[in-house]
Amino acid sequence: MIGRGDIAAPGLVRCYSFEEVFAEKLRAMGERGRPRDLYDIVNLYWRHDLRAHGPLVRATLVQKCETKGVPMPTFASLASAATRADLETEWTNMLGHQLPALPSFASFWAELPGLFGWLEGAEPDELRPMDVGPDEDTDWRPPNTNSTWGTGYAFETVRFAAANHLCIELGYQGSLRVVEPYSLRRTRAGALLLHAIRADTREHRSYRLDRIATVRVTTLPFTPVYRVEFSSTGPIVASSARE
Repeated sequence: MIGRGDIAAPGLVRCYSFEEVFAEKLRAMGERGRPRDLYDIVNLYWRHDLRAHGPLVRATLVQKCETKGVPMPTFASLASAATRADLETEWTNMLGHQLPALPSFASFWAELPGLFGWLEGAEPDELRPMDVGPDEDTDWRPPNTNSTWGTGYAFETVRFAAANHLCIELGYQGSLRVVEPYSLRRTRAGALLLHAIRADTREHRSYRLDRIATVRVTTLPFTPVYRVEFSSTGPIVASSARE
């Protein structure tokens, strides 16, 4: 990752590192408390690959707050801020038109105590991945996406739901079922499988992507019981899947 102050080589673009982005969004959340800030910091907190870097994010945040001459944000300061009521009121107005489905304000706000505890050094719960089936290719990983929300492959809708901890409604083999999406796997024969938990029975199920007829993101949130394992980027091609 190229830092903001680095000189980019031809063909490269200078950009923020993840800790810079995270710290900047946390500072913005403390100063203005807008819905987009809350949405972004919770999504960054949910990223498994960032969980080991809490001290680095906090050190970057401390530096930014000192430079700006503003206090460090805490959960207590956000809860008592004058912007707290507007944050909830404007949640739908400011985000509803930008997302395929809008998670509830309450589900995102409930993540803040854990997020700020993690910044202070608390170890977050480490969820285990779903078990790998005996016929699955253990070397395969989902590729990156080049699709835009609301278009492209049906699986990009699933990926959005998983990243936002929202259940999906699948049209599958003639019936509808609501599931919590967790992982995409591939069998050695090349079939793509969506691993999920059924919301009604709490059973682990897998669904072939080429047999999914419809996908609809719901606004029903879920609290993960397994690690959510989706690459944040890459086209997933399943010829029979459609939105």
